[in-house]
Amino acid sequence: MWEIGRRMNYKTINGEETGSFEYALPYFEHIERDPSLEEMAAIVVEKKLRPTIDPEWYKDCAMSELLRIMEECWSEKSASRLTSLNIRNSLDKLLQKANVQPL
Repeated sequence: MWEIGRRMNYKTINGEETGSFEYALPYFEHIERDPSLEEMAAIVVEKKLRPTIDPEWYKDCAMSELLRIMEECWSEKSASRLTSLNIRNSLDKLLQKANVQPL
């Protein structure tokens, strides 16, 4: 979801359209191109880092909802994370709210 968010154009609350970011891997600012499992574990598990979120994303209704879903997936406690069914239902509701027909 983070990668999709970085590649999207969307409108801010002021109606200004944003451009998308260049392609980047999650954690690009913390790792080299092909990190080892140990390097990723150090970043995600030990340092508890998450992919960087552009503050502008919070200004768009759909993006802020997508961020809420992403952040719930990143919870440290596995019992607090969304199930795949919860994710699917949340995304379906987001599509309905945005009046978008799924493929």
